[in-house]
Amino acid sequence: ACASSAGVEDIGPLLGAAEEGGHEALPVGACPCQTPSASSCRREAEVRWPRALLLIGVASLAALSTAVAVLRRRAGPPLWGRAGDVIGRPELFSRPGMSAQPEESQEAPKGSVWQIVYPGLMNVRSAKLYLSRVIGMKAACLMVRGTRDGDWVRLIGEPGYMMISLNGTMLMEETLITYELISWGTCASVGRYPISDLDTCQAAALALGLPETSVRTPQGYGQLQGCSMHGTSVFLTAGSANAGDAADGARQLVCSSHATAQPDPCVTAKAKERSKRPNPDAAPAALSPTVGPAAARSPAALPAEAPARAQPRGSLFCFSVLDVDGHGVETMVAQMENGAGVFSCDTSAVYSVGHELPVTPGWKTTLIPAPKGQLPLHAPERETLIFMEVWDAVLRDDRFNSSDWFVKVAQDTVFFADRLRSKLQQPLEKAMFFLNCQNSEIGEPVLLGSLEVFSRGALVAYRDGRERCKKDLPWHTWGENTYIKQCLLSLGVYPVLDGDMVADNQCQSAPCSDSSKVAFQGYRTASSYLECWEKATEVAMASAFLASVGQ
Repeated sequence: ACASSAGVEDIGPLLGAAEEGGHEALPVGACPCQTPSASSCRREAEVRWPRALLLIGVASLAALSTAVAVLRRRAGPPLWGRAGDVIGRPELFSRPGMSAQPEESQEAPKGSVWQIVYPGLMNVRSAKLYLSRVIGMKAACLMVRGTRDGDWVRLIGEPGYMMISLNGTMLMEETLITYELISWGTCASVGRYPISDLDTCQAAALALGLPETSVRTPQGYGQLQGCSMHGTSVFLTAGSANAGDAADGARQLVCSSHATAQPDPCVTAKAKERSKRPNPDAAPAALSPTVGPAAARSPAALPAEAPARAQPRGSLFCFSVLDVDGHGVETMVAQMENGAGVFSCDTSAVYSVGHELPVTPGWKTTLIPAPKGQLPLHAPERETLIFMEVWDAVLRDDRFNSSDWFVKVAQDTVFFADRLRSKLQQPLEKAMFFLNCQNSEIGEPVLLGSLEVFSRGALVAYRDGRERCKKDLPWHTWGENTYIKQCLLSLGVYPVLDGDMVADNQCQSAPCSDSSKVAFQGYRTASSYLECWEKATEVAMASAFLASVGQ
């Protein structure tokens, strides 16, 4: 009270007195400024108080600096580089907030650009150990940034390690080639070069993890000159009709770091050739895909001397359908980000009823018109009408003639493309489809809607005879799976029974750890879908590893 009212010359005696006897013990005269010379006393106090506060502040800052230095030495160097420092699709692979930088440098190490040359899904592991936890997957041909650490690449911009080679098989290669998808302007405006050849355009689509990796070659106007993306489709226009046109947001340009075509290990023909190699650290032997991003999750390691499994016959066109309620969009996003489900096939599509649905930024579903009339949402007739439109859309697709097998995957079905490929050994030219349940309630093999597999010959037969089916069959009371089955049978298409293909509660259930199953039905949320998918991948991968050790 004395100090606040009159100022003090020396607060030491006051503090000592207060500690000994409390404020009550202080006599009035203990305030030295209550004297005739109080004005000079106050002037000295006004000088000494700021000086004392300054000394206290300096001491506090020194102590704080020492504590920070000790903590830094204990913590060691940061685990991650700058967020977003990834080649390909940063919005899928960067981890916001991971921006710690090494002490010795103002910038995190840039590392090198690495490309996945293994023609399937590769695991991202938590440590540099083959049996360490899998924390993600990436698809064939995707480019990532990382630093080499022995026979591993430590990823930059996201956690995890990826193997460079296994048993003499190269899984990743360092590359000088990079690609960029630009939404506005020209390639030259960002210091890049346009792409003019088909192989490089497809290689860029794979490296960037675009939704579609097959390249269309339209004639005339409508697309940008060179390699471009419009919607989900990739185009290569070699003519000069659109020369000089710039990307305008809706149409995006795919640009290269090199002015001329460069050798790329992920061009389609070379990727197919590599598929003859033993399965490396990508995902289980019973499994095996691109988004992509490519992203992905399937075959595990087998030694180089191990016998390779039978090669898959033909390419897969896989698709799913979302209804007007939009249910299943999150599951589709999870599949795409991980290269799972329909996105582990050679070609993929997602159709939606009534209106387009945004799946990821810049990519929407393909619109299917809703049935006319006031049919209930889940009425069998409405479902069948929807799939009549879906099959018509598949038949119209530019990729129809370049695909050998067509796979309809229900949105709640966890599906492994490579497991299916191992079953497709019949002649491709034969018109056939699979029945996937033998022990049905009606006493005969049925086609479950969770997974439907058709050869191109079967769909050609459907294309030629669909009007007859619509006219002659009592399909109004059938679900879509019964309709397509009965239609194909009436057209003479050969049915193949595989009752062990699908784990579906309508026929036979099985845990996600059952590696004999191609698909598991009943996982309606993104979290349950990924949980099943990761469990199936881990079990198959562990089995393959144990088999290789035993061999």
